[in-house]
Amino acid sequence: STQGSDFESAFIMAQILEISEQWGSSAEYSRLAVNLAPGHLQSMACLLWGRSTAKLGAFEESAGALLKIVMELDPGMGEAYLELARLYLDNGHYDLVEQTLVRARKEARFSTYRELYSIQVQALEKQNKVSAALDMLNEMMGRHPWDQQLAVYAGDYFLRRGQPERADAIYRGVLAGAPNNANAMAGLGKMAWAIDDNIQLAEQYFRRALATDPANPYVNALMARLIEARKNSGGSGQVGGPSVEALTPVSGPKAP
Repeated sequence: STQGSDFESAFIMAQILEISEQWGSSAEYSRLAVNLAPGHLQSMACLLWGRSTAKLGAFEESAGALLKIVMELDPGMGEAYLELARLYLDNGHYDLVEQTLVRARKEARFSTYRELYSIQVQALEKQNKVSAALDMLNEMMGRHPWDQQLAVYAGDYFLRRGQPERADAIYRGVLAGAPNNANAMAGLGKMAWAIDDNIQLAEQYFRRALATDPANPYVNALMARLIEARKNSGGSGQVGGPSVEALTPVSGPKAP
């Protein structure tokens, strides 16, 4: 039908614009796609709408799109709960983060619960509930001991909390089983730069990470920051290490 082809065109255009980070245009096309979507595809269009408007900082519109999915269109769509919880987290609504995650555990379909746990730990950490965050992190690690990305997140957590020895052991433990894990390699680079003030060693780790995963946005951002720091030093070679917090944001590397 004509409406079906119009929906497909709008939805594809919204996806292309999202990939190119043109959030305003992506939001506009995803809104159109929602209005044109057949019933069974409306939830996918709403998810795209919610993501794009979140990037624009349009909290109410993004929350409305995502709530429409979890409350009406597809209460089992795990990704909608995750996007909604991230939206609440980024806007400081920690009580709503908890409510969303509780409902997600009851209603949603997930291939992995890693993101659910990590969002909850982030919310606790941002509220400075250190003991509760550590308990949750230990529970995560106990339930998913072979999850490499979860382990890297744990390493970053301990690095932020002033336990570099524990972070180092975790990063190296990941690399022992997965030598090409770029985020774990980058973790060692962050330690070299922020803890040891050794920018040369940090660069070596970042370059090794990018050799295994050239498109990794997290490691590329770290490398760009290092290059900028070198440039700002005016060629003096004196490049002070940034803070641990600056290199290990609470959100951490997004797990694939």
